[in-house]
Amino acid sequence: MNDFERCKFHALNLFEFCLSSSAQVSHDISKFSNFSNVPPSTLSDFLTPRCHYTPVRIFGDSNPVGINPLNRVFNWASCMLLSNAAKSNLMSIIAPSLKCYTAECMKSGEKLVWPRPQTALFIESCIISTSSELLPKYVNASTLKSFDIPEEYSIEVSLRIKLVKCLLNFYQLGADKSAIAQEVLSLNNLKDDPGFTSHNHCLAGWILLKLPMVPDEEVLDHFDRGAIADRNYFLNHLNTGDTYYSRMKSYGKALRALKTAWDIVPGNPKTAYLLVSTLCKLGKLDKAFEVYRSVDTKSFSIPMFFNYGLIALRLKEFNKCIPALQRVVAVQPTNVLAWEILAEAYMGRGNYGIALKALKQSIDLDPTRPLSHILYAQVCTALFDYPAAIIAYARVTELLQNQELHSLHRLANKGLSLSPLNKANFLFSLFILGLVELNVNLAIQELRNGMPTAAIAHIETALQIGAR
Repeated sequence: MNDFERCKFHALNLFEFCLSSSAQVSHDISKFSNFSNVPPSTLSDFLTPRCHYTPVRIFGDSNPVGINPLNRVFNWASCMLLSNAAKSNLMSIIAPSLKCYTAECMKSGEKLVWPRPQTALFIESCIISTSSELLPKYVNASTLKSFDIPEEYSIEVSLRIKLVKCLLNFYQLGADKSAIAQEVLSLNNLKDDPGFTSHNHCLAGWILLKLPMVPDEEVLDHFDRGAIADRNYFLNHLNTGDTYYSRMKSYGKALRALKTAWDIVPGNPKTAYLLVSTLCKLGKLDKAFEVYRSVDTKSFSIPMFFNYGLIALRLKEFNKCIPALQRVVAVQPTNVLAWEILAEAYMGRGNYGIALKALKQSIDLDPTRPLSHILYAQVCTALFDYPAAIIAYARVTELLQNQELHSLHRLANKGLSLSPLNKANFLFSLFILGLVELNVNLAIQELRNGMPTAAIAHIETALQIGAR
């Protein structure tokens, strides 16, 4: 069913039951083992209230000392918890699952040994949740050098262990990416085996997606096979969309795959980010904005807040744009672009004083951005500080003459892009309009001061600039 939240809920409840009942079960088994030759129905306390479960006597002495049937249930639940976490690829599932596993399933100082299935699942969960700092603490690094997989392991488990080893190697400093690609591709002879599950296909495809030397068709084949094996596993559809988007620039196909992933797990932040990016590439900003509005902002990453702010700015939703960008600059106070866009949002709302402060911050961080100086001049013009505006425009002229134009990242990000020529034209047009506006305002000021000759000169200058 791929209902990861419900699976986690039941696994944790099972943990709690096992932990709270283990002592009582051990006591009951010990008590009943003293009457090994007496049928349970003839015990003297047969008619007294019974416990909620009846110890199963057929286990006999098959369990090691100190181990009871409930311990087996507990171990099974721990594997289910890790497997569910790894397959979910969701931080909301992985984080509490890892916390519970390390707290309840591992003794103090104990480390997981490779290549046990639990170890592979634990490593996979840590890597995909960017919690790699847990690995040295809970995984025996010396055993990771082993490539021997017990023969009794199923093909599904063996494949998962091999793929997780490739995943782990991928994140090692100085890793040989070509060797990793060949290692994953060497498993192609098992593609049609039922042991190559939807999750295994997803993991194999995701590793290959990160390796540019692997053909796109090879990457997509894993995700397609995974989707066929389990139509309701959203991650294969998500990664198919990612492949079309990031590798092939085929935004229409990416949109179809991402919509499928979104329909299966609506509100997923990873899907939302890629879906919105694709919609922006296709010029569907309104739909992109609606997607973001259907996602809980508590799950937003900083790139998502940034992207949301950009889209809101383009749609003139300034009251949505400003809080999003405030979150960005709070976490990334040296993000020049975020300060610049935040200032533009304040300008759109008419808060020129606050916009001026934001632009000063942007210019202090990077004084070579022409757009920041243009916006600064526009704010000064709106605040009737014409001398400051003139100085700002002079600085823009100097920058445009002495350096290449900076990319307009606020338009280039996530589908809001222009060609290099259009970027230059946009910036030049903004510069010209600002100069025209400044000269018109100066003309009005001169007229109010009773200086018609000076006013005419400013008007003529504005006309000359506008005619360029």
